[in-house]
Amino acid sequence: MSSISSLLHKAFPNDPKFVQKSIANGAAKGAAWGAATGGTIEMVLSGGNKQKVKVGAAAGAVWGGNIGAIKGAISGSIRYGIGVALFGKAR
Repeated sequence: MSSISSLLHKAFPNDPKFVQKSIANGAAKGAAWGAATGGTIEMVLSGGNKQKVKVGAAAGAVWGGNIGAIKGAISGSIRYGIGVALFGKAR
């Protein structure tokens, strides 16, 4: 039974630092992705029209880092919230 509990604890940590790590990891992965893709950003304009904008690798890294941080914050917060509900807040 403890192995199931430890698997759940790994999937849903209750340590507040987990959210910070999730944001940092998301930002780093997003920045690397943005720089590697050459900074091509696709935007959806009003009316559903799509437009691709090519920017430099540095701007792509900034854009990707921001998007990655947001994704990391969302997923990290959800997993942390479930962990707190299951195990209580870590001290």
